[in-house]
Amino acid sequence: MKQSLLALALAVGVVGSVRAQPAGDLIRPLSILTQPQAASPPDYQAAELVADAWKTLGLTVQVRPMPGQQFNQIVWYERQRWDATTWQMVGRPERSDPDELTY
Repeated sequence: MKQSLLALALAVGVVGSVRAQPAGDLIRPLSILTQPQAASPPDYQAAELVADAWKTLGLTVQVRPMPGQQFNQIVWYERQRWDATTWQMVGRPERSDPDELTY
């Protein structure tokens, strides 16, 4: 592993100096949907932890807690309104298909 990291560093020319990558496309603010803290403390805390981690990467992130029925409506039928969610799913055979979680 150490050799492969060194080889990669040599290939991109970063050994001995630090170079910033050129600026790429701007990333729009991201939205994480979750249950309110009172309804589901673990889900809410997970959303906050993810948001904090993403903020350290320089991203703008908003945690959006909302009541169950509204949460369900937006997750299932308004995909364009969120980027990540703490949605819970149970294990069922059809969920082993990657398409289930990708689309």
